[in-house]
Amino acid sequence: MFSNIGRKIQIAGKVFCWLGIFGAILGGVAVWYTITTSDSAMGIMGIASGILTAILGALLSWVGSFTMVGFGKLVENSEIIADNIAKSQF
Repeated sequence: MFSNIGRKIQIAGKVFCWLGIFGAILGGVAVWYTITTSDSAMGIMGIASGILTAILGALLSWVGSFTMVGFGKLVENSEIIADNIAKSQF
């Protein structure tokens, strides 16, 4: 369960990134649909805010995953370094 944890952290970061992108696109469509179907005169504003929500949400999800994937890579590399040090001492 806890072996190769660095790789598992990286995979979790990628999964969360894709879930965030999917959620942002779904949220953008929901904003667009909600505003455009209401009886207000915000048709263009609704479309623009829906597109902006989808694009910015997807971008922030992608950028936010850098930390988790980077931490997983750091853990993976530190395990390799620790193994090399243990082998070189004997």
